[in-house]
Amino acid sequence: FDVTKRHRREYFKFCFVRNPFDRVLSCYLHKFGQRTYPAAFVKDGVYGPFAKYGLFYEGMSFDEFVRGIAAVDDRDADVHFRSQYTFVCDGRKDLLVDYVGRLEDLLREAETEMLRDKAARRGAHPIEETSK
Repeated sequence: FDVTKRHRREYFKFCFVRNPFDRVLSCYLHKFGQRTYPAAFVKDGVYGPFAKYGLFYEGMSFDEFVRGIAAVDDRDADVHFRSQYTFVCDGRKDLLVDYVGRLEDLLREAETEMLRDKAARRGAHPIEETSK
């Protein structure tokens, strides 16, 4: 995301990242197992954007898939398997957010005062309770 330096200091920024294993397994199942995307996105039996790497093929095992994505540099990696730090760090690998949470803990963390307190200290809008 594009945030000016002034806004980086002014606002409390946070993100939640997925468990890397869960994320890779989900990618594998979606792109090679469950085929939930239109046939127009498939090239030689492989999800189109993945075909450019020449590492993936229809029917490959999960182990082969993991070895394939590990061989792709993050700078060239598809967003579905690129290292998550690339989304929350700048080019010098400095963290762009104030807090990184785990998606698996999202509900538990949302119930705590941690985010509310940190956001309030930065002058952010309060996080409202919902009736859901």
